[in-house]
Amino acid sequence: MEKERLESKIADLHTAFETSNNAQAEQQSQIVSLLSQVRELRGVLDEAEAERASLLKARQTLEIRLNDIAQEHVSTSKMSSDRVLQALHLEKQNLQREIDSQTERMTRATDRLKTAEAFAKDCQAEVAKTRMENSQLEKQNVSASTIAPIVSVSYLDTGATGENCQRVKRSRRRFGDTGICKFS
Repeated sequence: MEKERLESKIADLHTAFETSNNAQAEQQSQIVSLLSQVRELRGVLDEAEAERASLLKARQTLEIRLNDIAQEHVSTSKMSSDRVLQALHLEKQNLQREIDSQTERMTRATDRLKTAEAFAKDCQAEVAKTRMENSQLEKQNVSASTIAPIVSVSYLDTGATGENCQRVKRSRRRFGDTGICKFS
């Protein structure tokens, strides 16, 4: 009866050990996948930041050019032709549209940047959670691997000493001796 109980314990420990090993392997692959996604998102984030910086620089250049045109426009006394004035006005409008377009692109890039940052943060939280679970599974594995040999030795001892126990019990009955039998 004791032997069956120990066999059952060994089987349960072996099952728990295998389950925790499988779960740990699965979580390790999830960690690798999440870290890969984080690296990709960091690349997208870097690209978005570079594009944003480029757009800001282009915007500043366009604003400077627009101010130059406005100053030239103020000095209309120097210009004698309405045609030149109209050309400058059209160029100003084109530059304003380009500034608006660049501003919109910058807004979209900023939105993508924020989305990528949020996703990266979520991925990092998931990685931290998975690492915590892996740590717990590793503790269970260590516990199971240290208990399994003890239970195996105990199981072997039970098989070897079971017969001796019966003899000791019989001799105690005969002689009234307390004996050293572990199983009473």
